[in-house]
Amino acid sequence: MAKKIKVPNARMLKQTLALVSRKAGKRVMSHFEKNFDKQGSETEKGTFVRWAERSSANKSRKPILKDTGRLRKSFKIKFNKGGFSIINPIPYGAIHQQGNDNLPERPIIWHSEEIDNIIVAELDKKVMKMLGIR
Repeated sequence: MAKKIKVPNARMLKQTLALVSRKAGKRVMSHFEKNFDKQGSETEKGTFVRWAERSSANKSRKPILKDTGRLRKSFKIKFNKGGFSIINPIPYGAIHQQGNDNLPERPIIWHSEEIDNIIVAELDKKVMKMLGIR
């Protein structure tokens, strides 16, 4: 038995990709926000790495990177034609991400297989629905 599949037009595909990008972007953002609670992040290879402890000069009782909450709250999703980017305009965010002479690297955002899987899952879900397969 054959099933007839209607192939969407280019405009519909463009709209679908934009919708998938938005949904995937929100899921990826949520994934990175959890790093603040876990006090570490997943590397590109998929292993979890705990963030470096505070220096002996700064022994706050607050969790790492949660002093005021400003860094966590400042992440934004920027959507574009090709997908999305996650950005943070706070200057010290890049310093924590990459580290410097005074601060250890505490990466918050990584491109990993898990991130790819989130994006592919959203795309798969929408395309299958569009084609009437699921």
